[in-house]
Amino acid sequence: MLRRTSAVSAATLVLVAISACGGGDDSGSGGDPQERLEAARKVIDDAESIELSLETSDLPSDVEGIISAEGIGTHDPAFDGTAQVRAFGITGEVPVVAVDGEVYFKLPFKSDYETFDVSKYDAPDPADLLSTDDGLTSMITSLEDVEAGETELDDETKVTPIDGTLTGKSISTLFPSVDDSSVFDVSFRVDDDDVLRDATISGPFYPDADDLTYTIALTASDESVDISAPS
Repeated sequence: MLRRTSAVSAATLVLVAISACGGGDDSGSGGDPQERLEAARKVIDDAESIELSLETSDLPSDVEGIISAEGIGTHDPAFDGTAQVRAFGITGEVPVVAVDGEVYFKLPFKSDYETFDVSKYDAPDPADLLSTDDGLTSMITSLEDVEAGETELDDETKVTPIDGTLTGKSISTLFPSVDDSSVFDVSFRVDDDDVLRDATISGPFYPDADDLTYTIALTASDESVDISAPS
């Protein structure tokens, strides 16, 4: 989670690139787009646990940080998973745990977890993405210029993109290094039952670097999980 430029390391989260398979002509299934997003948010916020994945294929070559991650978390908030990181010219996968305001990594060639002070790198606590107050789903209420796109197929499931924009200020809690005045394009995809499939956020995450896109997938579960600090 180190980096050479002052950037948000899309820190500790989880990764899975979810690709859209063939589009369709259908417009999104009825209903106000904002109301559909609110319904999708409730499913995630009411879940006992959430499988979460995150990835970018656009990480600038001069930035050391997390390329992708995946795992499971709760609204405590807490997170337990793995992350693919680039550090000191080496790319590798490391276990990561975030709980009680602390972030722990088990670095390559180390037998124990070590505490990582994300504040030194303007990066968020990865568990914060799952907070019901300031996490990913809270972005729904700040989304501007909301509109539904055409329904498409993803793994034989019909999903509707609901697009909008967010200011840097509205996501700065999760991504502390973004400029408050910057603008990000956001697309939430929901199925016909208004269950959130995934979200993409595109914009200037890194100062003095090209815009990039993070894809975040969330899957709600009624299974309770216990995440504790590594011993």
